[in-house]
Amino acid sequence: MKQNSIHNKKDLLLISAKKALDKMDFSNTISNIETALKKNPENDQAWYLMSLACLKMKKLQDAQKFIETALGLNQNSAEFWSILAEIYLLQNNLENSLKAVERSIKIDPHHLSSLKTLGNIYLNDMRFDLALRSFEKALSIDENDVIACWGVCFSLYNLKETKSMWTFLQKILDKKDQLKLINTMYAHYLFEVEGNVLESIDLLKAEIKLDPDSCHAYNLLSHLYCSIGEVEQAKEYQLLQISKFSNQKIAFDNLMMNLNYIPSVTYKELLHHANEYQKVIYPEYSAKEFGFQDFPHIDFKKNNGALRVGFVSGDFRKHVVYSWIKNLFANLRNENIEVFAYCNNEVDIATKMLMLETPNWYDIVNLNDYECSNLIKEHKIDILIDLSGHTALNRLGVFAQKPAPVQVSWLGQSSPIGIKNIDYTISDSHFQGTNESMTYIQKIYIMPEYFSCFNPPEQDISIKEAPCMKNNFITFGSYNNLVKINSSVIKTWSEILIRTPNSKLKLKNKLFQNEDFKKYFLDKFAKNNIGLERLILEKHDSNKLDYLKAYNEIDIALDPFPHGGGTTTHDLLWMGVPLITLFGNKMSARSSASVLSVMKQNELISYTEEEYIAKAVNLAQDYNRINNYKKKFRELYLSSSFCDIKAFAKQLSKALQNMWNEVINEYAREDVD
Repeated sequence: MKQNSIHNKKDLLLISAKKALDKMDFSNTISNIETALKKNPENDQAWYLMSLACLKMKKLQDAQKFIETALGLNQNSAEFWSILAEIYLLQNNLENSLKAVERSIKIDPHHLSSLKTLGNIYLNDMRFDLALRSFEKALSIDENDVIACWGVCFSLYNLKETKSMWTFLQKILDKKDQLKLINTMYAHYLFEVEGNVLESIDLLKAEIKLDPDSCHAYNLLSHLYCSIGEVEQAKEYQLLQISKFSNQKIAFDNLMMNLNYIPSVTYKELLHHANEYQKVIYPEYSAKEFGFQDFPHIDFKKNNGALRVGFVSGDFRKHVVYSWIKNLFANLRNENIEVFAYCNNEVDIATKMLMLETPNWYDIVNLNDYECSNLIKEHKIDILIDLSGHTALNRLGVFAQKPAPVQVSWLGQSSPIGIKNIDYTISDSHFQGTNESMTYIQKIYIMPEYFSCFNPPEQDISIKEAPCMKNNFITFGSYNNLVKINSSVIKTWSEILIRTPNSKLKLKNKLFQNEDFKKYFLDKFAKNNIGLERLILEKHDSNKLDYLKAYNEIDIALDPFPHGGGTTTHDLLWMGVPLITLFGNKMSARSSASVLSVMKQNELISYTEEEYIAKAVNLAQDYNRINNYKKKFRELYLSSSFCDIKAFAKQLSKALQNMWNEVINEYAREDVD
């Protein structure tokens, strides 16, 4: 069929419609298009313009209907397929968006909009290397394209190639028409390279004023607020971003993480957002119920045969998760578990070490959720375990499709996961009795002692005498991320310092390299009557050895709340430092208490903020007691059950078998009903 053209001067109606659309005059746009369609219902360009108008009015269903009508008249338009891909992307339907954009690029390999849409699809799917290639190809067509420039920078940022990002950014700084774009990219640079977080925040606020629909400015701004402990403000921008761009998976993931750090957030609120997550991000799977019929590839009548267990993570790399799972896969294979690993991250030295103990290793970085789900089905996985939760590089879209009959959440996040198709969350006995256990999205599987195993640091570091013995004053400390150090924590720690004369508080973070931020942070304590002479703010150590040695410089560690330490708790206890922790009413507020309880050091666990303060102050008055902890803690730590990986592998194997039996029995009952 011959394609109509709005550039044909005879078709004045469509020319007028296009001009009206450029001015956002939707009334005249639609009026002209409807008149044109009355004259010729098979005018593909009229249907295309109607779709564009609906797209700009954010009427996505109408936009999709009209562009599909245009495609019914003309399948050979790269532009039409590109618009359909954009609509699918806005609906968070990455699978169909990718199919549509590939049709467009097949017709016209140099179609600029399609290449940018392809880049955005990969960004949403967190496949940043492929996104970079798409945006670079777009720039080879138009070196001044704003979206392509931004895409290159954002991809490089997420690939941790900040120097390359800055080199690229310098090339386009003189392009005045890209002012808003430069604000976001320059904010990235200031934060990542120079640690100038406050100026970055000001730049992003200015951009949002210029462009209230700057999705990526909202995303970065909320991230920066989290990085400085301003979690309430981060939440505000995350909710704004979700309300404006409801399909934004990254924004929703970030919100689900951030809610755990905010003292005022109730469990009811957290649960509400978790329930909304799958409805909004993966609506096509939110209502489906699963049973035997959905897993024809699975042998449900196993007679003590090995369970095929898949682990999915974006953290099979030099990351804290590595400390928890190293050597686990090899030990599970000795417990009648056939291990499969699905890796969603680039390979580094830690990845290679894990690959050596895991024969069934699969790279899923370049697979979309649908392709990954099919791969897991091909492998006939019985139990699929998510190790990421809502953290970066997660593949929750795979779990939403439920490619395995039993699905489990473990390690990645100690709070509800917004995927109802995940059956279990693994925890331990210290979780029982919390508000969460009553109305959790997933069932809670309670491990007998501790919810995980932990590989102690490999570095050979001696534990020194408590510094108070020589200094004659107490040094409190915390090396946790600032996202955990909210205003309530600062108020409580300030009270501890006030009640402990001459004591100091030592904190470490990379942002303390910036003097403006250091002053900003000191002011938070000044508002609580703590002078700068009481605080030691240092840049975070660049390597693990120096970081661990720095624990020899503090007498008492203070655990933040409501989200306590994870790996940092294990590190400091291994280094002999006593930890005061607050036992909260959420799992994320009980992780440190769980470790101390296993070590039988319950005297360091408090149950109210006042008790937390009192325990810290009382311990600070007993230098010998502090030094005794230093002497005995490492041996206590190493002899604890969480360091016995063989025993834990047996416990986990039994737990997985129990979960398998429970779910299969449920399927059987539903089948009978």
